[in-house]
Amino acid sequence: MPHSTLAENVAAALRESIFNGGHIIGERLIELTLAHEMNVSQNTVRDALRILEQEGLVVKWARRGVYVRTYTADEAAELYTLWATLEELALNWAIGVINNDDLDELRDLIDEARSQTEARNPLGAIESLLTFHETIGRIAGKAQTAALLNSVLNQVRLLENSVRQVRAPRTFQQRRTQMADYETLLNAIETRDENQAREILVNIISADCNALLNTL
Repeated sequence: MPHSTLAENVAAALRESIFNGGHIIGERLIELTLAHEMNVSQNTVRDALRILEQEGLVVKWARRGVYVRTYTADEAAELYTLWATLEELALNWAIGVINNDDLDELRDLIDEARSQTEARNPLGAIESLLTFHETIGRIAGKAQTAALLNSVLNQVRLLENSVRQVRAPRTFQQRRTQMADYETLLNAIETRDENQAREILVNIISADCNALLNTL
């Protein structure tokens, strides 16, 4: 297996562990320990951590090592502002080209989020909804915007799973209300109502941001 592919696989495994709480915000990631745990070379782990550093999920401090990223309130607010700005652009393009298969895919993601909510699996619901946003970026057909949006959403995953869900998880009723908001957003997309869709999208992101900031 090529070294670059192995490093990408290790990065994917570490990314999933970070999102699922296996490695928490602020935790130091020690190359040698990870290499032993994952049965790969220390160089492979180093390359994997560079990938995660480029994605904004870890930070490297001189003479201190690599840590799962932490966020100040200002940094989190900036991140969610970037999310709203990028996805507004993507949404405008997506509405112009979206087809019935795309709408079905978005609807399936909302249904999956609802099923995860009913099953009391909040992390599953979060993942389905963030995939909904990534899918809008893909449908837009603008590769650079989609790549930037996905990078931002990966950091949102970190904050949603490791901070929001731990410190101030949504109640069951709040999650049901959230599902209704996404249904309204999808309806606006389906009817090609750009202004309403943008307004609902920004309101969803702003509500998530404000709730998160209260925990930081």
